[in-house]
Amino acid sequence: MMTFFSNLITWLILLVLWLSANAAEAVTPTTSPLNPSSLSASALSPDEQHNVMRVKLAYGEAASQRVIRWRQLLGQVKTEQRRPADSDRNHNQNLAHNHDHNKSTAQPIPALLQSVNQFYNRLVFLDDPIVWGKEDYWATPLEFLGVGAGDCEDYSIAKYFSLRELGVADNKLRLIYVKALQLNQFHMVLAYYPTPAAVPLLLDNLTPQILRATERRDLQPIYSFNGSQLWLMKQRGEGKAVGQARQIKKWEQLRTRFRHNELAQPIITPYTRLPPRIPHHNQYDAGVIEAIRA
Repeated sequence: MMTFFSNLITWLILLVLWLSANAAEAVTPTTSPLNPSSLSASALSPDEQHNVMRVKLAYGEAASQRVIRWRQLLGQVKTEQRRPADSDRNHNQNLAHNHDHNKSTAQPIPALLQSVNQFYNRLVFLDDPIVWGKEDYWATPLEFLGVGAGDCEDYSIAKYFSLRELGVADNKLRLIYVKALQLNQFHMVLAYYPTPAAVPLLLDNLTPQILRATERRDLQPIYSFNGSQLWLMKQRGEGKAVGQARQIKKWEQLRTRFRHNELAQPIITPYTRLPPRIPHHNQYDAGVIEAIRA
């Protein structure tokens, strides 16, 4: 009798273990939502699918998955923008306390700024000589996503084009060359102006926070530009118009390559995953300032 009960207990234990294993298998997805193998380009438009395939051929499978994530993100934001009931979500996050101690209140941060900023800040910082074998190369968003790494210009440019596609007016955006005082290096950020006279919000790869320019005492503005205009910056958020953006040769070259969906080849192997962020370093393009002064 004791042998019977011992065998029964053994079988019950084995049955419980078998049921537990199958239950865990049933609730555990075979692919994580963040796993590239779980992403599909089937929901994208034909043009988007074409670009995904071109990026895959140029940079590899992981690169194409980054582009799919990018297109899906923009698609989700566009869907949210079309929902009248969700319009208030664009203003559901506030800035940190105003350290200038003036009477103005903190401006809300549109959700689309947060989404775009967080998406690109996950990519890896690497200098142009390491990635492209050139002293200074401005990559298109597809090139940046394809390699999975770039410098401050690449972050800012990709965010600019993404926000423009999401319907943000060009006169609300400026790419600003600054000097990062704590790093003693030159740097680029993207500025968003809620109104022409407002202090802009800065999207920066150095920090996940989107802060007003007056709160970024570590940045000294030099000049800024967008799709049409060029400004010399005198104060944080302010500037004097000095000409057309086409005076900046690299900007014009970039926009031409962007329109034609050109894909340059890096000298490094494109990232198959996102490794830990690499310390920031940047070389200042003094030639642009000399061209402006001339």
